[in-house]
Amino acid sequence: ELARQLMLKKITTASFISFLSAMLFLTILGGVFLWEQIPDYFASFVYYPLARTFSEREFIRGLVCFISMFPPAFIIGCLYPACLQHVADVARGIRIRTISSAIALNTVGNILGVIITGFIALPWMGTLDTIKLLAILSAFVCIYFLMFSSSRQRIVIGFPALAGLIVFNMIPEDFNYTRLASGSNVYFKEQNYGEVIDHLESLDGGLTTVHDFSVSDEKIFKVLLTNGKFQGTDDIQGEMIPQLSIGLVPLQHTESRNQALVIGYGTGATARILHEAGFNRLDVVDISNDIFLMADKYFLPVNNGVTTKENVNKVVTDGRNYLLLSDRQYDLVSIQISSIWFAGAASLYNHEFYQLVNRNLTADGVLQQWVQLHHTTPYDLVYIIGTLRSVFEYVRLYVVGGQGILVASNTPKSDPSNETIRTLQEIPYVEYLARNGIDAFSHLQNTLLMGPEAVDRLVKSFIAEHGRLPVSDNDNSILEYSTPKSNVLDSSASYSQNIEWLAGFRRQ
Repeated sequence: ELARQLMLKKITTASFISFLSAMLFLTILGGVFLWEQIPDYFASFVYYPLARTFSEREFIRGLVCFISMFPPAFIIGCLYPACLQHVADVARGIRIRTISSAIALNTVGNILGVIITGFIALPWMGTLDTIKLLAILSAFVCIYFLMFSSSRQRIVIGFPALAGLIVFNMIPEDFNYTRLASGSNVYFKEQNYGEVIDHLESLDGGLTTVHDFSVSDEKIFKVLLTNGKFQGTDDIQGEMIPQLSIGLVPLQHTESRNQALVIGYGTGATARILHEAGFNRLDVVDISNDIFLMADKYFLPVNNGVTTKENVNKVVTDGRNYLLLSDRQYDLVSIQISSIWFAGAASLYNHEFYQLVNRNLTADGVLQQWVQLHHTTPYDLVYIIGTLRSVFEYVRLYVVGGQGILVASNTPKSDPSNETIRTLQEIPYVEYLARNGIDAFSHLQNTLLMGPEAVDRLVKSFIAEHGRLPVSDNDNSILEYSTPKSNVLDSSASYSQNIEWLAGFRRQ
C-alpha cells in the first residue's frame, strides 16, 4: 500500500530513501537528549507509589526502551525494502543477480557494522561521538539520494534534515556521566557515589566509572562502578574490610600456596592479598579490560600493581570459559563477580559451574565466592547455598562487613590454627593496614555464620519441605530469573531478615 501511494504521488524511491535517512539523522540525534533524562526519570519514582513491584518496574523499563529504540528501528526497517526497490529499479535486466548481491552486501554490512561500532568506535570514541558518527553517515546517505529528487521533494526532505542540523548543534560535548552512572536504573532511586572523574565504555564492560566521593568539598575516597553498580572502593574504614576479608577468609582454610585463581578483579584488593600470601602463580580473570585499566590507574594504593608482578597472569575473558579451557589445578579459586542478577552472572552460581571449579581444584583445594545478603530472599539464598553444597561436601558462610563469603571444599577443615593466623598477619598489606590502625583480623572474629553442620540442616529442611535438592542449574536457571525480582526489597530489612533466618539453622 505504501509503494502504491508513492507511485500515485510520483515520489521516487530515491526521494523516499533520502527522506527516511533525514528522519533517521534527526531521530538518532534526538535520542541523545532522551538518554540524559532516563536516569532522573527512573529516580523520580522513589516519590511515587508506582514502581514498587518487580513487574511494575520491568514495565517501566520496557516502555523506556521502546520509546528509545522503536523510532530509529522502525525507520531502519523501512529503509531496507526501500533500498532493495531502488536497486531493482536501477538494475533493469539483471534484477535477480543485483538484488541478491545487495542482500549479501547488507548482511556483510551488518556484521562489519557491529564489529566496527562495538569493538573500535565505542571504546575509542565513546558513546556520544559514536552516535554523532552514525547520524553523520545517515546525513551523507540523505544527501546522496537527494541528488536524484525533484526540487519540490527536496523542500519536503529539507525540513527533517534542517531540524537534525539544529539538534546536532545543540548536543553537548559529552554526557553527564555522574547522572548516567547514578544507579537509578537498578533501584529506581539515585545512589550517591560522588562525581565521575573518569570513565571507559566498551561492549564487555558497558560503562565503567570512577567516582570521587566527597563531603563538604573534601575528597574522602574513590569508588569504582560498572553500569551504576558498586564494584569497590579505597575507603579503608568502610568497604575495604569486606574486600580484604574475601582474600583472608579462605586462606584460613588452606595452607597450600602453589596456584590460585581470582575471577573478578574489582579494585584488586583480593588479588593483592593472595599474591602477598605467597602463591607461586596467580591468575586474575575479568570479563572487562576496563576494570583492569581503571583499577590499576586509580586504585594503585589498594592493589599495588599486582597484575604487573612476574608471577601474576592477567586474562581478559569470561571466568567460566577460562576454566573450561584450563587444565591447571588450583589450591584456591576466589570468585567476586558483581550481583547475581547481572546478565550472565547467575551461571557462575549454577551446579555445572561448581562442577567445573571442582575439576580445577586440588584434592584439598578451596573455593571462595562472594554472595550478597541484601536485596535477596531466603528462597534465593537456599538455592545459592544448596547448589554449592550439591558439589562440595563442606560449605561455610561468613559475614564480614555486611557481605556474605562462601567457602567450600571437599576435605574437612577445622578452625584455623594460631600458626595459620600468624602467617596471614605477616602479609605485607595486612601489616601495613595494622600500622595504620586497621586490624583486619579483629573484623574476622565471630564472622562464621554457618558451619558445615548448619548448611546441611538448611539443605535438609528444604528437602523435607519440597522433596528435592535446592539446586540451580543451566536447565532450570532458577537464580537467573529469581534474583532480579529482589531488587525491589529494602536493603537493610532484607539483610536483617536473611541474617536472622540463616542464624536459626546454627542454633538448632
